[in-house]
Amino acid sequence: MTEEKIDGQCLAPSCEAKVDWSKWDKPPPGWATLTYDRYTKKGSKAHQTFLLCPDHTINFVRRQTPIARTAPPDKFKRIIIESPFSGMTNEDVARNQKYLRAAMRDAILKGEAPFSHGLYTQEGVLNDRNPEERKLGMEAGFTWIQTAESSIAYEDLGVSRDMIEGLRRAEILGKPIERRKIVGWKR
Repeated sequence: MTEEKIDGQCLAPSCEAKVDWSKWDKPPPGWATLTYDRYTKKGSKAHQTFLLCPDHTINFVRRQTPIARTAPPDKFKRIIIESPFSGMTNEDVARNQKYLRAAMRDAILKGEAPFSHGLYTQEGVLNDRNPEERKLGMEAGFTWIQTAESSIAYEDLGVSRDMIEGLRRAEILGKPIERRKIVGWKR
């Protein structure tokens, strides 16, 4: 890395993208920081932060989809995500959890603040395979419909019976319902 790349310019070698720090107190939307601590020859710790522009943002070793500019946090639209969650096999459940995470990312990048009952199924919260705990999690999730501005059904994996129930409750409350697919999603 060359010296001229440190002050407000993207770390990527051929990139000319720059940040005007007089306008930002932190990286602007879409820009990422790459920070690491290293030890000098004398044994002291040196802290370095580099910038990556939206075209060069990385997620570990894979290139990440560039982050779109979104509304300020107070302008995010509160939504409920309806997507298949349970399954017959552990592979089905893992696929559905991966899909839910992709749906949440898709919604956030669209300027929305998503919620899903799938958050209650995280380890140590509720057991989705226990019918009583599953019902409890679904009812807790349905409670959020009252405060949401709309319900979004992500349908790449189909529409489950539980999704239909969530959409029915949103409809009863007069909430708009939208159906979506994630561009480029592969099962």
